[in-house]
Amino acid sequence: MLTRIAAVTTATALVMGGFFTGTASAGFPAADLEPVVTFDKADYDTADTVSVTFTVKNVGKKPADRVRISKDGGGSGFFPRSYGELGIGGPGVRIEAGAEYVAHFSAPVNRPLTADRLVFKGAVETSSLEPQLANNAFEATAGVTFGKGGAKVLVYGDTNRSDGFDDGEGVAGVGVHLFGPNNIAGGRDYEATTGPGGEARFTDIPTGVYRAYYTSDTGWLVPSEDAFTVVLNTDVDLVRKAARPLSDTLKATVAFDRDVYAAGDTVGITVTLTNTGDALPVVYAECSGMGSQSELYNTTDGWGPLKDGGSGVSLNAGETKVVQVTAPLPAGAAAVGFVTVGCAFGPGRSMGNGVPRSGDRAEVPGAVVDASGRVLLDHGFSTPGTPVAGVQLTLRARDTGEAVASTVSDETGRFAFTEVPVGYYKPEVAGPWQLAPNRWMEFRLVVGDMNVPAVYVLPAA
Repeated sequence: MLTRIAAVTTATALVMGGFFTGTASAGFPAADLEPVVTFDKADYDTADTVSVTFTVKNVGKKPADRVRISKDGGGSGFFPRSYGELGIGGPGVRIEAGAEYVAHFSAPVNRPLTADRLVFKGAVETSSLEPQLANNAFEATAGVTFGKGGAKVLVYGDTNRSDGFDDGEGVAGVGVHLFGPNNIAGGRDYEATTGPGGEARFTDIPTGVYRAYYTSDTGWLVPSEDAFTVVLNTDVDLVRKAARPLSDTLKATVAFDRDVYAAGDTVGITVTLTNTGDALPVVYAECSGMGSQSELYNTTDGWGPLKDGGSGVSLNAGETKVVQVTAPLPAGAAAVGFVTVGCAFGPGRSMGNGVPRSGDRAEVPGAVVDASGRVLLDHGFSTPGTPVAGVQLTLRARDTGEAVASTVSDETGRFAFTEVPVGYYKPEVAGPWQLAPNRWMEFRLVVGDMNVPAVYVLPAA
């Protein structure tokens, strides 16, 4: 009796956190899992879909509950998205004593891919008592070959609106960029340019999954390609319909009603939209910028139908429409010295490529600041600069080039400007000195947001 009680006590202590983690007394009836994994082929090309048969046998004398894959680390090239009921965190399955459970998993060859081998490895677990854990691990391998294939890309402009390619519609001069294979390590960018017929060809590129991107100076807009697969010894045909930008037929101008404003003013803006193409049932506006405190956004009621979230305006073929807008001057414009507005216009609330854009700028003078810094001889990015005395330094407005202030560096290389109108400036040096290349030296003289970089110089050539 005492021996039996001891055996039961030992088995109970070995069930921790719901899953068996230790060993039991010899001869104690329990589950015993034995996973077997096989690939459906001995070798795969990188473009193939890989399938495995996953069999878990219970060679023990008791049922195994909540059987799951407990880990799948250390593999190479084969990583299924899901293991179904067997997945980590899943409900698991019950396998009776002497029975087996069979599952099938598939996935493309994917990275990381080590030593040109597919490796699928891991282990299984059960919430039931299982004395023997040594045979719970599984591992299977298969070979990978890196075959070659090709791709033929046709870019056309549907000028006759047939919704298909017709002779003479090929678009030349479009840069085609194939990036991949992105399912294996070492993917890169393959480039070609469409010829007179709109075709670009790629030959002898590794098989696998690619994405295509397009660039063009011709104005044509070509949507990026969803993932596609280059297969062994075959040319994949890709046909992409290019579109002319809306800005070809919809013209927009945005203009302030004055060149100069003062703090507290109400700003007037004239928006002019001219449509030389087909009728546009609705045109929306999106007015934004880089986040500066001097920018105007179309968020106030004075924008009327062009307010963000507003109804927009319609434009018939050949119609010009003028919208008068009023808006309060941004509170931060006086601290920067100017106010800007920049808008895009299109048939959707989210503006894509090719829509017309327009903007304007007006001055908001009055605020002045003092600024100081140092002139340094440039010794390269890894070595601190040394002060330079007697350098004639002039500040020029970034956008107009107008000179607004001048000074000379002292014996410690320091310079100072007083009562400079707020704004953005670039430095200019004279005499035996020139500005060092590859250095960012723009002065941001804004109330509460000053940035005065060191001015790096080199002897003039």
